[in-house]
Amino acid sequence: MAEAYPWRRVLFGCMLVFACWGIGLYREYPAEVDEYVRRVQDWTYAKAWAHLGEFSAARIAPVRAPLWAQVQGPRVLELGIGHGESLRLLNAPQAGIRIHVALEPNPYMHQQLVQSARRAGFAVRFNEVSEKLAERQLIVVNDTLAGGVPGVVAAAAPYNSVVTSLSLCLADDLDGTLRAIFDLLSPGGRFIFVERAGRIKQAWAQRVVGPLLGNCQLDRGIAQAIRGMRWRSVDVST
Repeated sequence: MAEAYPWRRVLFGCMLVFACWGIGLYREYPAEVDEYVRRVQDWTYAKAWAHLGEFSAARIAPVRAPLWAQVQGPRVLELGIGHGESLRLLNAPQAGIRIHVALEPNPYMHQQLVQSARRAGFAVRFNEVSEKLAERQLIVVNDTLAGGVPGVVAAAAPYNSVVTSLSLCLADDLDGTLRAIFDLLSPGGRFIFVERAGRIKQAWAQRVVGPLLGNCQLDRGIAQAIRGMRWRSVDVST
């Protein structure tokens, strides 16, 4: 009698060989493997958010829309702008916005961000501010504030408004990012934000859900960190 082919053992053996190969590769080239994994994560997150972004934007619109109506120019800095769904909430002409610097470290989001910016009436530039242009500019910067303020961000400072939307949970250095925001604001400027409340405390939820949101730290006390800064006044609703 013919025996069934041992598919399960073959599959397990292949998985074991692949795992051993991956461990060996990481030991030999840790920096290169980390960079490759980061790129895969960025690409996956950008593709997933291209489908989920509209749902998320609609879900938080009742909260975000009245806040974004308070954004004033002429200079605005936005952290983690993603695909640019928030731009449609800005009344740029009425707010007097001339230069909108948009930090987005995921390069796979830039193409759709450019499209959103142009639909909102912005001329798009990358990593360069032109003071001579009469048209409204959106400057895309492929960076964050965690490792220090990028040169183009500092060059356009100070800002009348700084805005963040569901992005501070991703910051590598939350306190450093908040200090940079404070320093970049002009006297009387406003920091306007919509962020996750950090109510998920279970470790398993962070391990499972966090990577699906770009390694978002779901248990991070963002509101507490913001209140701890030396603002003239703070209004946080949860």
